[in-house]
Amino acid sequence: MRSGILAAAAAAMLLSGCDVFTEGFSVEQLENELNTNYTFEAIDTAAYRSFASTYSEMPFEFGEMSIVSAEHGEIHTYTLVRCGETVCGGSAHGPRGRVESTPDYVIVSGLYNRTFWLSPGGDGALVRSSGETVPLAWDSLTGPF
Repeated sequence: MRSGILAAAAAAMLLSGCDVFTEGFSVEQLENELNTNYTFEAIDTAAYRSFASTYSEMPFEFGEMSIVSAEHGEIHTYTLVRCGETVCGGSAHGPRGRVESTPDYVIVSGLYNRTFWLSPGGDGALVRSSGETVPLAWDSLTGPF
């Protein structure tokens, strides 16, 4: 409880323009000190992954997925379906692609001449065979509506 009060007091002092904590230091020196000695990236990443897996829909969690992307000014749609240990295009009897999971993405390749990088919550990126990358949105076609 005491640390929360101290943190609130420090934040109030900083917001009021008080330079008790920065006396004798430039903003650049403080920023450099914080960036050198305190790295929060691993914590931020772990928090994001925990939140995403708990509160966001994961790719293929509810089965068949629809993907939408804008390519060259046109809207394109794709359907991806789990078929055994892999993913198929269009239906469970369509062509088979490859699926790979990383801590942040489900990557589907070998379908529609594209690679789909699907992140939790309904977004990601589509990489065309030319290397062009465009954003995408995905949603389950079945699931808890």
